[in-house]
Amino acid sequence: MSKHPRMLRGTLTAALAAAALLATQGGAHADDAAPRIIGGGDATETYSFMTAIDMLRDNGEYRFRCGGSLVDERWILTAAHCVADRDTGEVLDASLFTARVGSNDRTAGGSTAGVTEVVVHPDYLADHEQMIGDLALLRLAEPITDQPTAVLAEDVPEVGSHLRMIGWGYQSNGATTLPTRLQQLDSLVSPAEDCVVNGPWDIGEGDFCTSTETESGYCGGDSGSPALQWVNDRWEVVGVVSRGVGDDCATEPDVLPAVASHQDWIATTLAG
Repeated sequence: MSKHPRMLRGTLTAALAAAALLATQGGAHADDAAPRIIGGGDATETYSFMTAIDMLRDNGEYRFRCGGSLVDERWILTAAHCVADRDTGEVLDASLFTARVGSNDRTAGGSTAGVTEVVVHPDYLADHEQMIGDLALLRLAEPITDQPTAVLAEDVPEVGSHLRMIGWGYQSNGATTLPTRLQQLDSLVSPAEDCVVNGPWDIGEGDFCTSTETESGYCGGDSGSPALQWVNDRWEVVGVVSRGVGDDCATEPDVLPAVASHQDWIATTLAG
């Protein structure tokens, strides 16, 4: 994966170009979406809060953009770089996005809704030397009441603790097709220093680092997807897929904002 947010490759219309995300390759990117898990397999269970976010393209069709989590009946938590230009911070029009919640198939099933508002974390791109606060909340046009919402972790995951990765990102470097079925991979949380390479994608305040195990990890298409831990007999969302620090997927660790570090912003936005 590259040292960029994990988006999918794709084309945006010329009219949207100024506001669109720049296309990047590898990593947990989402030119048009987010990264995909390498070294994992088909999800063994259904995650009721797991969300596939699609975006309207210049050909009039919707294509997969990023993953996300239903954190309230009307709100989806995802990565800011999925819905805002990562150079200027300009937010894309909310009407371009739709959400499918609660299906392991990103193209069918579950519950669907449009998006009416995009709220990007105020720290996103505030420091142009480093990416921090890579989080966004999408307000849905109508509440989704038939899918249980995610439980957000109250604590930052500890180094060495188990982590479950889920997403629809690429399954290998150089892949051009995303999986339709949700993928999962069990991994570990790594020390922060593993995500320091003296670059703009390094770990920052409020972030944590994933395992450095080779040939497994996030890739383009996984952006915005939740990272999970099993706590008190339930899955809790501990982080959101943001970026990788290496040049290829599954060769270096990944950086994720910890939801516990941003719980005040999340709670304030949901109450608005």
